[in-house]
Amino acid sequence: MTKSHLKFAAAIALIAAPTLPLLTTEIRDTYTVTPAPAPAPEFPTYSLPPCESEDSDNCYWDAARMGNGTGQSFISLEGVLYYAR
Repeated sequence: MTKSHLKFAAAIALIAAPTLPLLTTEIRDTYTVTPAPAPAPEFPTYSLPPCESEDSDNCYWDAARMGNGTGQSFISLEGVLYYAR
C-alpha cells in the first residue's frame, strides 16, 4: 500500500467513524426481538383397557358396545368415574 492509499483510508475512516454508531443504532432499532414461545406442558398419556365389568377400575366402559348395549359410557381412573356426555 502506498502513502497516498494510507492517507485515503485514514480520511475515509475519519469521515465514516462518527456515523457508524448512528447506523448500528438505526439497524438495531428497526428489528423487534421476541422471545421464543414457552414449550407446551407435558401431560401424562393414559392407555386404558376396556373394563371387564361395570365396577372395574382404571379402564373405560363403552355402554353402546359393552354389557346390554344401553346405559352411560364412562372412564374409571383411580377410583373416580368420568361419565361421557
